[in-house]
Amino acid sequence: MNVDYWKGKAYEDVIADLIKAQPGADFNGVDLEYKVTFDCKSVGSVLRGYPKTDQYRWLEFTNVRGKTGSLLRGAEYFIIETFDYNVFIRKVNLFELISNKLKSAPVTRDEIKACISANNIDQVCYRYYTREGRSDSLILARMLDLFFVADKIVPKV
Repeated sequence: MNVDYWKGKAYEDVIADLIKAQPGADFNGVDLEYKVTFDCKSVGSVLRGYPKTDQYRWLEFTNVRGKTGSLLRGAEYFIIETFDYNVFIRKVNLFELISNKLKSAPVTRDEIKACISANNIDQVCYRYYTREGRSDSLILARMLDLFFVADKIVPKV
């Protein structure tokens, strides 16, 4: 059983209750329905085995099976969790941010680990990353940047 899946699902349930939405069928990347569609992203770590952080967020172009990732699927909004807030971002705003910051040089796990050790994670942001043995394509975004393009920031109760 994938523990991360259940943590993400629990976060989706909290958001559904918060906005009085109906759970989606998790089909085509849609977790909740409320006149618009949402994809919920719970707090995670920069790398597996490292502490959770709300200063950075992985965004997925292609999933682990090489299929369309959450950024390119059906949700119109993303709700991104931090320790203190739920951040609502329209997908078009997210794409504009990414297109302005995306760097062409990919990043490796070793580079990410070195930047974590040097406390310089910003250096690996907005660079494509593919995990070893996977077919995914991700970028690491700074949460501060995401706050600037947010449509709504809701404090957690």
